[in-house]
Amino acid sequence: MPLLPPTSRALLTYQLNSRSELELMGTLSQTRFHLIPQSSQLTSSIFSPYYTANLGLDIYFQGQEKTNTSRICWGFPLTQEVSKNLRLNGWPPGFEDKEQAIL
Repeated sequence: MPLLPPTSRALLTYQLNSRSELELMGTLSQTRFHLIPQSSQLTSSIFSPYYTANLGLDIYFQGQEKTNTSRICWGFPLTQEVSKNLRLNGWPPGFEDKEQAIL
């Protein structure tokens, strides 16, 4: 069971001085996937002037799939007010994606 909600977001702001501001922006997304298929049935038809047939295929699956996925996005925006009419922004971003199959 995850400790955080499926998606969490944060925005923290710190005023470095009267003309500079540093922020931390982040998003954490967690997904849990659990699939147990019972069976699958595929059917197709062939129509031609010489041959007509219905083909069927039954697939029985006795396994399951469990996956945990977490994605983290973050950025550190830095805003610098150079003058009254000029404001510069820099934004170094980051991204991390982890997928784990549970046996």
